[in-house]
Amino acid sequence: MEPTLVCLGRDEMRGVVFVLALVLGLVYAGEFEDLCDEARSAVAKKDVETAAKLLDRIGSYNTADAAKFLLKLASKAAKEPEIFDALVGALANLTNEAAQKEVVKAVHFGSRDTRLAAIEACANYNTKDANNALYKAMTDSNELIAISAIRALANTYDKAAIEPMIKAFELAEKRRRQRVVMELCLALERLTGLEGAPQTAAGWKAWWNANKNKPLPRETRHSEDTVTPTPFVHRLKTSVFGLPIRSKRIIFLIDVSGSMKQADPPPKEWKQEVEKQLKTIADNKEREKKRKEIENEMKNWGKERQRIYRVKKELTRCIRNMPNDVKFNIIAFSDEIRKWRPGLTRATESAKRKAIEWVKKLEAEGLTHTDEAIEEAFKDRQVNTIVLLTDGAPTHIGGDAKPEWGGHEDSKALIAQILAWVRKHNRLRKITIHCLGFEEANFEFLKQLARENNGTCKAIR
Repeated sequence: MEPTLVCLGRDEMRGVVFVLALVLGLVYAGEFEDLCDEARSAVAKKDVETAAKLLDRIGSYNTADAAKFLLKLASKAAKEPEIFDALVGALANLTNEAAQKEVVKAVHFGSRDTRLAAIEACANYNTKDANNALYKAMTDSNELIAISAIRALANTYDKAAIEPMIKAFELAEKRRRQRVVMELCLALERLTGLEGAPQTAAGWKAWWNANKNKPLPRETRHSEDTVTPTPFVHRLKTSVFGLPIRSKRIIFLIDVSGSMKQADPPPKEWKQEVEKQLKTIADNKEREKKRKEIENEMKNWGKERQRIYRVKKELTRCIRNMPNDVKFNIIAFSDEIRKWRPGLTRATESAKRKAIEWVKKLEAEGLTHTDEAIEEAFKDRQVNTIVLLTDGAPTHIGGDAKPEWGGHEDSKALIAQILAWVRKHNRLRKITIHCLGFEEANFEFLKQLARENNGTCKAIR
C-alpha cells in the first residue's frame, strides 16, 4: 500500500501543534518531577555525589520552577555542607530572568538557609536587582544574614559595592553592631586593597570621596602574602606580625610544637629594604642614627630569630596594646592543648599582665595537633575571630616530612579532615580565621583555611 499524503487545514494544524506541545510539556514535567523526587531522596540520605549531580541537572532546566525547588530544598541540603554548596552552585548558574527573580526575592523571604543560599547565588548574577538585594541585606536585623551579604559582596571585588558598604557601615555604627562593623571593615579593605585602612564610617566616607575616581590600591600593586618585620613598617596599635586585630572577641592559637625551637635566618629582602628606606631620610645625622639602631638590632637577631621567642615577643606586644573592651583567650597546642583561661576574658590591665606572664612561660615541645586546637577554639560560643600561628603541617605521628605528603605521612588526611570539619561547623558561626605561618608551614593548607573563612594568610619571614 502506498503512503497517503494528508493535507491539513490551518485550524487542524493548530490543533496538532497544541496536542504535541501538551504531550511534550507533560513529558517534560514528568521528567522534572522524577528528578526532584530523586534529589529529595539523595539529600535526605546525605548522598553527596548523587545529590550534587541531581541538583546540577535540576538547575540546568534554568526555569523559575527549578529555582523554586532548589530554594525550597535549601534547609535540608544545609545539613551536609557539600550538598549545600552544590545547591548554591546550581542556583548561581541560573541565567533565566524569571529564575533569577525567584532567587533575588528569596534573599529577603524564606527560611534562614534559603536566604543564605540566595545571597551566595546572587553574588554571581551581577544584575541591578541582585546587587540591590545584597546591599539591602547588609543592614538586615539578622546578623548572620547581614554578615553573609557583606562577605558575598566583598568576594565580587565590585567597585560599585563600596558606597553601599559605607552607608551600611554608618548604620551599623549607629546601631552599635560591633560584629557587623568589623565585617564591613574587612570587606572594604578587601574591595579596595587599602593598607592602614580607616576604622570608622566617617573615615571611609572621607577616603572614598577623595579617591572614588582613582584606581583602587589593589589595582595598582601586586598583592603581598608575607610579613617582614622592619623598623619602618607601620603597624596598627593592636596587631600581630603586621596583621591588624579588629575583633573584640578573639582567640590566638599558638603552635608550641618542637619545631618552634628552630631559628630562621634574616630574610634576604630585609637589608635591601633597609637601605631603600634609609635613602628617604634627608638629614645625614638622623640617617646615621637610624643606621646604627638597625645595626644593633641586626646583632641581636641571631638569638631573637627563634620562632617560639618571636611569637612570644609579638604576642606579648599585641596583648599589651589591647583595648579593655576586647575579650581574648590563648590556646597553646602541640600534642596537648593548653588554654590560658576557660573562656574569653576581658582585656583589663590585670588580665593582660597575667596573660603575658603565661605566654612567657611557654616552651616548644611535641607534635602539631592543629585539628584539636581548632576544635577547642570553636567550643567558645563568643569567639568571632581566630588567629592561627604555626610553623608546620598538622600531624599526630611526626617523623620525616616530605613535600608529597604536604608535611608528615598523616598530614594530608588531617588537613582534609580539618577543612571539612570547619566547613561544617563554621557555616553558621561565620568565625574569621587568619593564618600566620613560618617558613616550613604548609601554606597551601593555611591559605585555603583562611580563604574559606574570610581570613588572611601571611608568611612570617
